[in-house]
Amino acid sequence: MALSDVFPAPLLRKLSPLSSPLLIVLLLLSAVAWGWTYFAWSRVQRLWFGAASKKYLKESTFDVGILFLLFCANLMAVAALAHRSISERWVAAVLAGQVDEGKAIAPVAEEQVESGEPTSADLDRVRQEPVDSVARAAAQSSWVLVGLTVLLGSVVAAVAFVSGRWLYGMTWHHWGCGPLLEGKSVATILGAILGFFLLVPLVLAIHQGLSWWFVYQHETMDVVGGLKAEGRWSALAATCFYVAVWTPLIEELIFRVMIQGFAEQCVQHGRNFHRWVVGPLTPAAGKSLGLEQVATWSQAESPAKSVGRGSFGSWTFWAPIVISSLLFALAHSGQGAAPIPLYLLAIGLGFLYKTTGNLFLCVLIHSLLNGLTLVQLVLS
Repeated sequence: MALSDVFPAPLLRKLSPLSSPLLIVLLLLSAVAWGWTYFAWSRVQRLWFGAASKKYLKESTFDVGILFLLFCANLMAVAALAHRSISERWVAAVLAGQVDEGKAIAPVAEEQVESGEPTSADLDRVRQEPVDSVARAAAQSSWVLVGLTVLLGSVVAAVAFVSGRWLYGMTWHHWGCGPLLEGKSVATILGAILGFFLLVPLVLAIHQGLSWWFVYQHETMDVVGGLKAEGRWSALAATCFYVAVWTPLIEELIFRVMIQGFAEQCVQHGRNFHRWVVGPLTPAAGKSLGLEQVATWSQAESPAKSVGRGSFGSWTFWAPIVISSLLFALAHSGQGAAPIPLYLLAIGLGFLYKTTGNLFLCVLIHSLLNGLTLVQLVLS
């Protein structure tokens, strides 16, 4: 779901993400972080390894079939369509003056004209209204629209988790939540802070340099600028939550856990066509779906093994990271030169997830980057 679905933005502007003095400070802190990492590598390892051994925490890949990924993609598409439909009805009601700020209504059918609720004509007017009017109407109910996004996204995630559990016996570890369940929350936070200074300042410096030749465009800048100018602080807070919390969580779940994890199992079981298509079905799922023979064929090879440090130089280690990073960069096309530094950021995040299996380590670094940019926009 794009930000424009929640807060329709007017024209885009050219703006650098960070001021030069702040970027210089970040680069100095990055140099310190790299130096400390080099000279205190054993301490850094404790943030990544288990307490009792040097075994990587990531003990399993996102071992599913491509049909399961298509199923998840369809769930997200249905949620996006539902979000758009409900949002248009809500904005139509706001434009018609039938909803006050902070109050809620339930979505209604178009034929309910007698009740004074949004009709098809109201919905058409939403598409014909000036952009500024629609933006103000959406900002009036910003938390409602963001809450709707979170609700639909949570439903999709719950359905995907339950389906994965039944089809493949997947646990929280497969979804990148294992380290937190093993009590490494403090290590996750410390690792995210260190990872932020190792990756983000360099990425921002590259982006700043490329901005001299390529126009940076992002609708968030116009949304934040417009809400700040109009004094809509509640809507601005909702925007910050959407950009700094929700978006990193969804993007890291899709690109790091699902796409990179699926690419890992394809590399490890590339010759098993049935495993690549349907995944390693459990016997119960295979029997219920009438695919017992296919389930047997998909389990013909040994389960995916843990990735160790010894495979750092192999193509099987880096191929899934490169694939997911390329897709991550392409997903941010249309933002000037941003896909280039974001590709490098995704390589770093992919490495961290590959070696730790910690989804929230990547989410926190991503959130810190988005949050820093938002703070700069608000204070500028």
